[in-house]
Amino acid sequence: MTDDPGAPDATPADPDRRPAAAPADPAAAPSGPPAGPAGPPGRPDRTAGSGAHRAGPGDRAVPTNPTGAPADPPKDAPTAPPSDPSVAPPTGESTAEAAGEAGDPLAAAPAVPAGAPAPALVAGGLGLMGESDWVFRDVDLTVAPGTLAAIVGPAGSGRSSLLLTLAGRMRPTAGTLSVLGHDLAADPAGVRDLTSVARVAAVIGPEPALTVRESVDERCLIDDVDPAEGRRRFDRACALLQFTPDPSALAEGLVGERGTLLAVALASVRTGAVIVLDDLDRDIPPAGRRALAQALARLAASGPAIVVTAADRDAVPGADPIVELQPPAGRPAWTFDPAVSTEA
Repeated sequence: MTDDPGAPDATPADPDRRPAAAPADPAAAPSGPPAGPAGPPGRPDRTAGSGAHRAGPGDRAVPTNPTGAPADPPKDAPTAPPSDPSVAPPTGESTAEAAGEAGDPLAAAPAVPAGAPAPALVAGGLGLMGESDWVFRDVDLTVAPGTLAAIVGPAGSGRSSLLLTLAGRMRPTAGTLSVLGHDLAADPAGVRDLTSVARVAAVIGPEPALTVRESVDERCLIDDVDPAEGRRRFDRACALLQFTPDPSALAEGLVGERGTLLAVALASVRTGAVIVLDDLDRDIPPAGRRALAQALARLAASGPAIVVTAADRDAVPGADPIVELQPPAGRPAWTFDPAVSTEA
């Protein structure tokens, strides 16, 4: 499978390779060191822009290498080294609705006052500086467990870079971030262990040559999860998403909504407090986006907080909270949507 959120820079796995032989994607596993990813190197975010308040020309996110060590930061984000994430190859089909409970207990987190549920994620004044200006800036976000949150904005607004930062895979230039009480500055590994990346831009995604079954096995290997337990978690997530993928189907054959559902179900193989998904509306016509958002809300209701990115609010009905980003001043936003036909 392609590179995982924790390690954007990776080399795609050999099409003839079995997942157990060489995991394609370095997902950070809560109980073990991440494995090297398998996906072509790439930039998690080709967009550069400002945050909720102001924008700048900065443009790319700073990925990490397959070993989990920060990669050499690009010119536009010299101070943002990331770490190891989890990747979930997109693919899949629809299934019947089913109920399920949240995953296994998460890693211990600092105690919180009695009667006050700990937020899954809290960001304050978060910012990432590029080579000459801010990729995003002054982002405040608090996400409770079991909720669907969204980051919306046109291409060029820094959505993917912000998503990687929230997952602990990129170090911010300013502000604070904590996941279940684990502070990114003091305990970056703890933050990564509590987050799972389903997909980020074109860098983190499925290994086309792997089948759905192989993708699950690969994810178990990467996240150091017992295969039987990993398959059980995957099946539970699929039931909540109302998604029934053919175990023998190749990832490359599952696109649009089915690919997104597979990516999210694979991210559920590891037990995390937060699941992040980039480009919720990628290759999905407007009519299908509402159903997809509802599927994610069902999964979130079982326990984890889910944070997604999209071009606008219409793609994520019911999401709350929502952070809106804007591209750099003076730079036109890219508005073409490949999922919407331009023919008369």
